[in-house]
Amino acid sequence: RCPTTFNFAFMHSSENRAKALSRSVYDFVVVSLHSARQLEKKYPEVMLVSTFEDSLYSPPFVLAASRPEHTAIQTGDRIAADPNSNDPYSITMELCAGKNVTILPVPYLATGTMLASGEVDFVVRRTNEIPDDIRQLPISATANTAMTIPALLVNRYNYGIDPILRKYLDCPLIAGVQRDVIDGKKDAEFY
Repeated sequence: RCPTTFNFAFMHSSENRAKALSRSVYDFVVVSLHSARQLEKKYPEVMLVSTFEDSLYSPPFVLAASRPEHTAIQTGDRIAADPNSNDPYSITMELCAGKNVTILPVPYLATGTMLASGEVDFVVRRTNEIPDDIRQLPISATANTAMTIPALLVNRYNYGIDPILRKYLDCPLIAGVQRDVIDGKKDAEFY
Protein backbone atom coordinates (compact mmCIF):
# COMPACT_ATOMS: atom_id res chain seq x y z
CA ARG A 1 0.00 0.00 0.00
CA CYS A 2 1.31 3.39 -0.98
CA PRO A 3 1.78 5.71 2.02
CA THR A 4 1.06 8.74 -0.16
CA THR A 5 -2.50 9.70 -1.01
CA PHE A 6 -3.42 10.80 -4.50
CA ASN A 7 -6.30 12.95 -5.66
CA PHE A 8 -8.09 11.93 -8.82
CA ALA A 9 -9.97 14.07 -11.29
CA PHE A 10 -11.65 13.35 -14.58
CA MET A 11 -10.75 15.69 -17.39
CA HIS A 12 -11.99 15.09 -20.89
CA SER A 13 -9.59 14.80 -23.80
CA SER A 14 -6.11 13.42 -23.64
CA GLU A 15 -4.80 16.68 -25.06
CA ASN A 16 -6.18 18.65 -22.10
CA ARG A 17 -4.73 16.13 -19.65
CA ALA A 18 -1.31 16.35 -21.30
CA LYS A 19 -1.38 20.16 -21.21
CA ALA A 20 -2.22 20.08 -17.50
CA LEU A 21 0.50 17.50 -16.87
CA SER A 22 3.06 19.57 -18.75
CA ARG A 23 2.20 22.52 -16.49
CA SER A 24 2.54 20.27 -13.39
CA VAL A 25 -1.14 20.60 -12.52
CA TYR A 26 -1.24 16.80 -12.13
CA ASP A 27 1.40 14.31 -11.03
CA PHE A 28 0.30 11.75 -13.62
CA VAL A 29 -2.45 11.11 -16.14
CA VAL A 30 -3.90 8.05 -17.81
CA VAL A 31 -4.51 8.06 -21.55
CA SER A 32 -4.59 5.40 -24.25
CA LEU A 33 -1.28 4.01 -25.47
CA HIS A 34 -1.99 5.54 -28.88
CA SER A 35 -2.47 9.00 -27.35
CA ALA A 36 0.56 8.55 -25.09
CA ARG A 37 2.80 8.02 -28.11
CA GLN A 38 1.43 11.15 -29.81
CA LEU A 39 1.59 13.29 -26.67
CA GLU A 40 5.20 12.32 -25.90
CA LYS A 41 6.18 13.72 -29.30
CA LYS A 42 4.18 16.91 -28.82
CA TYR A 43 5.11 17.70 -25.20
CA PRO A 44 8.81 17.13 -24.41
CA GLU A 45 8.16 17.14 -20.66
CA VAL A 46 5.62 14.28 -20.91
CA MET A 47 6.98 10.77 -20.44
CA LEU A 48 5.36 7.32 -20.72
CA VAL A 49 6.00 5.37 -17.51
CA SER A 50 3.86 2.28 -17.84
CA THR A 51 1.18 0.56 -19.81
CA PHE A 52 -1.51 -1.66 -18.39
CA GLU A 53 -1.52 -4.32 -21.09
CA ASP A 54 -4.14 -6.55 -19.45
CA SER A 55 -6.47 -3.68 -18.60
CA LEU A 56 -8.96 -1.89 -20.80
CA TYR A 57 -8.66 1.87 -21.35
CA SER A 58 -11.99 2.01 -23.11
CA PRO A 59 -14.16 -0.05 -25.42
CA PRO A 60 -13.16 0.19 -29.09
CA PHE A 61 -14.36 2.98 -31.33
CA VAL A 62 -16.91 2.58 -34.08
CA LEU A 63 -18.23 4.83 -36.81
CA ALA A 64 -21.75 5.89 -35.86
CA ALA A 65 -24.14 6.90 -38.65
CA SER A 66 -27.01 9.36 -38.26
CA ARG A 67 -29.20 7.42 -40.71
CA PRO A 68 -29.54 3.65 -41.16
CA GLU A 69 -28.88 3.84 -44.90
CA HIS A 70 -25.40 5.29 -44.30
CA THR A 71 -22.84 2.52 -44.71
CA ALA A 72 -19.64 4.47 -45.38
CA ILE A 73 -18.28 8.01 -45.44
CA GLN A 74 -18.84 9.56 -48.86
CA THR A 75 -18.20 12.83 -50.65
CA GLY A 76 -20.25 15.65 -49.15
CA ASP A 77 -20.75 14.03 -45.74
CA ARG A 78 -20.40 16.03 -42.54
CA ILE A 79 -18.42 14.54 -39.67
CA ALA A 80 -18.09 15.95 -36.14
CA ALA A 81 -14.73 15.42 -34.44
CA ASP A 82 -12.82 16.87 -31.49
CA PRO A 83 -9.21 17.80 -32.42
CA ASN A 84 -8.28 17.58 -28.72
CA SER A 85 -9.44 13.96 -28.42
CA ASN A 86 -6.50 12.24 -30.05
CA ASP A 87 -7.94 8.76 -30.50
CA PRO A 88 -11.29 9.45 -32.20
CA TYR A 89 -9.79 12.37 -34.11
CA SER A 90 -7.00 10.16 -35.50
CA ILE A 91 -9.54 7.59 -36.62
CA THR A 92 -11.71 10.29 -38.19
CA MET A 93 -8.75 11.67 -40.14
CA GLU A 94 -7.81 8.17 -41.30
CA LEU A 95 -11.37 7.37 -42.41
CA CYS A 96 -11.76 10.71 -44.21
CA ALA A 97 -8.37 10.75 -45.93
CA GLY A 98 -8.73 11.60 -49.61
CA LYS A 99 -12.47 12.24 -49.34
CA ASN A 100 -14.18 15.58 -49.93
CA VAL A 101 -16.03 15.86 -46.62
CA THR A 102 -16.64 18.57 -44.03
CA ILE A 103 -15.14 17.94 -40.62
CA LEU A 104 -16.71 20.07 -37.91
CA PRO A 105 -14.38 20.66 -34.93
CA VAL A 106 -16.53 20.33 -31.80
CA PRO A 107 -15.96 19.02 -28.25
CA TYR A 108 -16.18 15.22 -28.08
CA LEU A 109 -19.15 15.34 -25.73
CA ALA A 110 -21.13 17.31 -28.35
CA THR A 111 -20.58 14.80 -31.16
CA GLY A 112 -23.29 12.44 -29.94
CA THR A 113 -25.92 15.18 -29.78
CA MET A 114 -24.99 16.40 -33.25
CA LEU A 115 -25.29 12.87 -34.60
CA ALA A 116 -28.67 12.25 -32.94
CA SER A 117 -30.07 15.55 -34.25
CA GLY A 118 -28.87 14.81 -37.79
CA GLU A 119 -26.56 17.85 -37.91
CA VAL A 120 -23.79 15.50 -38.99
CA ASP A 121 -23.72 12.23 -40.91
CA PHE A 122 -21.05 10.42 -38.88
CA VAL A 123 -19.04 10.53 -35.67
CA VAL A 124 -16.40 8.25 -34.21
CA ARG A 125 -17.38 7.21 -30.70
CA ARG A 126 -16.90 4.34 -28.27
CA THR A 127 -19.32 1.45 -28.63
CA ASN A 128 -20.71 1.97 -25.12
CA GLU A 129 -21.60 5.62 -25.86
CA ILE A 130 -23.93 4.98 -28.77
CA PRO A 131 -27.66 4.28 -28.30
CA ASP A 132 -28.96 0.98 -29.69
CA ASP A 133 -31.04 2.72 -32.37
CA ILE A 134 -27.96 4.32 -33.98
CA ARG A 135 -26.18 2.37 -36.71
CA GLN A 136 -22.64 1.34 -35.72
CA LEU A 137 -20.07 0.47 -38.36
CA PRO A 138 -16.91 -1.36 -37.31
CA ILE A 139 -13.60 0.42 -37.75
CA SER A 140 -10.42 -1.22 -38.93
CA ALA A 141 -8.30 1.83 -38.16
CA THR A 142 -4.65 0.97 -37.79
CA ALA A 143 -4.35 2.40 -34.28
CA ASN A 144 -7.65 1.15 -32.80
CA THR A 145 -6.00 -1.61 -30.71
CA ALA A 146 -3.52 0.80 -29.08
CA MET A 147 -6.51 2.96 -28.21
CA THR A 148 -7.85 0.30 -25.83
CA ILE A 149 -4.64 -0.05 -23.77
CA PRO A 150 -4.24 2.32 -20.78
CA ALA A 151 -0.94 4.17 -20.47
CA LEU A 152 0.43 6.24 -17.61
CA LEU A 153 2.17 9.54 -18.32
CA VAL A 154 4.19 11.69 -15.93
CA ASN A 155 6.00 15.01 -16.19
CA ARG A 156 9.63 13.97 -16.60
CA TYR A 157 10.73 16.93 -14.44
CA ASN A 158 8.68 15.75 -11.48
CA TYR A 159 11.52 13.52 -10.34
CA GLY A 160 9.74 12.00 -7.35
CA ILE A 161 6.61 10.63 -8.98
CA ASP A 162 8.13 8.10 -11.38
CA PRO A 163 9.83 5.97 -8.68
CA ILE A 164 6.75 6.11 -6.45
CA LEU A 165 4.48 4.92 -9.23
CA ARG A 166 6.89 2.18 -10.34
CA LYS A 167 7.17 0.93 -6.77
CA TYR A 168 3.48 0.83 -5.92
CA LEU A 169 1.64 0.16 -9.17
CA ASP A 170 0.56 -3.45 -9.43
CA CYS A 171 -0.60 -3.84 -13.03
CA PRO A 172 -1.90 -7.44 -12.65
CA LEU A 173 -3.88 -6.41 -9.55
CA ILE A 174 -5.33 -3.39 -11.37
CA ALA A 175 -6.30 -5.59 -14.34
CA GLY A 176 -7.91 -8.16 -12.02
CA VAL A 177 -9.97 -5.57 -10.19
CA GLN A 178 -11.06 -4.03 -13.48
CA ARG A 179 -12.12 -7.45 -14.83
CA ASP A 180 -14.14 -8.08 -11.66
CA VAL A 181 -15.89 -4.71 -12.02
CA ILE A 182 -16.62 -5.29 -15.72
CA ASP A 183 -17.91 -8.81 -14.97
CA GLY A 184 -20.16 -7.46 -12.19
CA LYS A 185 -18.33 -9.39 -9.45
CA LYS A 186 -17.28 -6.19 -7.70
CA ASP A 187 -18.58 -2.65 -7.45
CA ALA A 188 -16.42 0.15 -8.76
CA GLU A 189 -14.74 2.11 -5.98
CA PHE A 190 -13.72 5.66 -6.76
CA TYR A 191 -12.46 6.68 -3.32
